[in-house]
Amino acid sequence: MKKLLFCLLFAFILLAPTVLGATYDITYDIDGEAHVRQTLESNTTDPKIWVEEDAYNFEVRSDNESTSFSLERIEGLKLLRPDVGQANKEIKIEYRTSQVIERGENSYFITTFRPGQDTDFVSIELILPERALLKDEGTGPISPEPDSVETDGRRISVNWSLEDLEEDEQIPLFVAYEEPRNVLTLVLYLILIGLLAFGFVYKKRVQNKEDFEKRFKHLVERERKVVDALMEEKDNIMWQKELQNATGFTKSKLSRTLKKMEERGIVEKIPYGTSNKVKLVEDED
Repeated sequence: MKKLLFCLLFAFILLAPTVLGATYDITYDIDGEAHVRQTLESNTTDPKIWVEEDAYNFEVRSDNESTSFSLERIEGLKLLRPDVGQANKEIKIEYRTSQVIERGENSYFITTFRPGQDTDFVSIELILPERALLKDEGTGPISPEPDSVETDGRRISVNWSLEDLEEDEQIPLFVAYEEPRNVLTLVLYLILIGLLAFGFVYKKRVQNKEDFEKRFKHLVERERKVVDALMEEKDNIMWQKELQNATGFTKSKLSRTLKKMEERGIVEKIPYGTSNKVKLVEDED
């Protein structure tokens, strides 16, 4: 009897490591996108690891040796299965994703942790970008309540510890934060916008000048004076008396000049009471 009990106890000790749940250690390092590092102490020969649908650039190691793996798309996620061969392996996975980040007026880290197997303990760390600040969203910038929030003076890290999770559990994680504004990038952006605007205006002026020269190249000197004066005014229109003052013509000389220009469709007279306004006719081309 004692011998039987001893054998049963010995068998339990041998089998105990295989019945323990898995443990996870996960880091999300946000720098433009998320660099994700996972370490899984697995108790199964077929570990299942859920990752984001857009995850790419995978590196998978089993006991510090590169190993093959398979990926399956399921309901907007990817299920990664490393080829480990046996249980109780330390599996390390690295990949990149932008799916966990949403950017707008503020930035948000949003994901859902899925164990994929019964898990004893999970440690999750989120490292925000350099000089980022947590943003108060009314009910708090972090969910669920973290175990700790730390900083090294440059970057903030948010840490969660989760225990006794079942295979099909889902743990939503949320952090609202404000990313630092890169002053140099903003200045360069404004300079670029300014240069583009200047280039557009300059090109437009050159084009207008070329169009002007092409359209009015046959004008005599007194007609060009009329056109130049009208071009200086908003909507290229002015009172005839103002036009007389601008050109320095006598009343009769201006009348004769305008009559010839009207006949050729360069200007038009618009009667206003006892006076007229003179408008430069737009080019139909």
